[in-house]
Amino acid sequence: GESEQMNTDDLILKLMGKINADKFPSIRTLMGSINMSKTSGTYKMKVAFYVYLATKFNNMLGNRGEIRGKTLDDCIHSCHLPHDVGYKLFETFGTAMQGDREGYQVSKPKRDSLLVQILILYVMAHGKRMKVSNLGPIFKDLNIRAKEGVERLRQAGFECKKSNSTGEYDACLNVPLTFPRPKLARR
Repeated sequence: GESEQMNTDDLILKLMGKINADKFPSIRTLMGSINMSKTSGTYKMKVAFYVYLATKFNNMLGNRGEIRGKTLDDCIHSCHLPHDVGYKLFETFGTAMQGDREGYQVSKPKRDSLLVQILILYVMAHGKRMKVSNLGPIFKDLNIRAKEGVERLRQAGFECKKSNSTGEYDACLNVPLTFPRPKLARR
């Protein structure tokens, strides 16, 4: 009931902090919708928390896809990420900068992979039905246009449709999976 919602709100503030909870409303809403008394609640909350951390990492990259720091630990610290998660994100998506520039950078293809991962996990955290209506808020939190977000989800096999009522995109994963045709490189 009411005390359960209060506990969930407390948990959200402990995980995200007040400022970031306000900065990422889609993830706060997602976390608030998770029923922690169900067995799947803890799992969904962990996935939602990782979505939050990965979104924070993505947004720290800025337009140039770089995070500056003398060492990997400096870069992780500057992102305000737990060490293990930061290490995994940098190792998976980042490359140490060469020459006299210190820090890590994330290439466009790696950034696209990061976005795909975040969006898939965002949908997973909504439950087994693998369905989300109104993707607008998560696209806004990720600082990407709806067109780009929909393209990334379609690459992962999701069906995305524009809702007639809201004008926002909805996504669902249906079987059999359908993937867009690969884009052919220009010669």
